[in-house]
Amino acid sequence: MTPKTIHYPTLSEDTATQREINRMLTAAVVNKRFEKLLLTNPGLAIANGYAGETFNFNEKAQLRIAAIRAESLQDFARQLIQVQEPAFTSVAYARK
Repeated sequence: MTPKTIHYPTLSEDTATQREINRMLTAAVVNKRFEKLLLTNPGLAIANGYAGETFNFNEKAQLRIAAIRAESLQDFARQLIQVQEPAFTSVAYARK
């Protein structure tokens, strides 16, 4: 019997960015301290990561996220959606 080879799909850059956005927003929803940092200094929040895990955004995405200035997580997510990148346009945002 020949062993089966398992082929795992590779993530496109857009899919990988979408996954990281979802992870970042989830972290903000479940942790108020991370949410506050994301709202006050998104660049630092990305750089620090959450719960010992890092976010793996490409440089372009990091710069765009770091430039967001929002008063609430809902506003932050809305601004993410407005960024003109395919991975950003499909982000669903959580309400508080």
